[in-house]
Amino acid sequence: MRTLIRNAAVALLVFGSLLWAFVTGRPRYPLCRWDMYSPAMLAHPPSRFYLLRGETLDGRQVDVSAAGLTGALGPVNATLVAAVLKNRSLLLPSPHPLNATLLKAAGGPERLPEGVLMQDLLGAWGAIYNGSLPEGSPDRLRILRLEAHAALDPFTPVVESWEKSL
Repeated sequence: MRTLIRNAAVALLVFGSLLWAFVTGRPRYPLCRWDMYSPAMLAHPPSRFYLLRGETLDGRQVDVSAAGLTGALGPVNATLVAAVLKNRSLLLPSPHPLNATLLKAAGGPERLPEGVLMQDLLGAWGAIYNGSLPEGSPDRLRILRLEAHAALDPFTPVVESWEKSL
């Protein structure tokens, strides 16, 4: 009986606050889905929007889904790209031995160019994509390109891009 009362109280708190947030339009959660399109969020959109595109062996241009490659949801991939651009993996207390060698050769993280490991990220994504296709397939990628757009619109001009031959 005690467990039943405790579970009912927890359910009432969780679903009650969710219902209250939905009815009043004032969320009580850290980030509700409808907050993403609120005027405050639209006034400060993300600074960059990333698209992954490739060129196949037979010369066709294709859009590549980063979420399909990594198995992660979209915002996670944008965060991953931003972390690679800011060399965050090189700032860890105990970086990977190859990263430590790179840091030592450069003379510290402040002397490294932005996105020094971007080619590695594109190479890994390209290997995952090509690894899912048969060896002689014309759909295999020859080049993988990451494009940064200034707005959440793929038709805006490309601000910056990185390319990896596979």
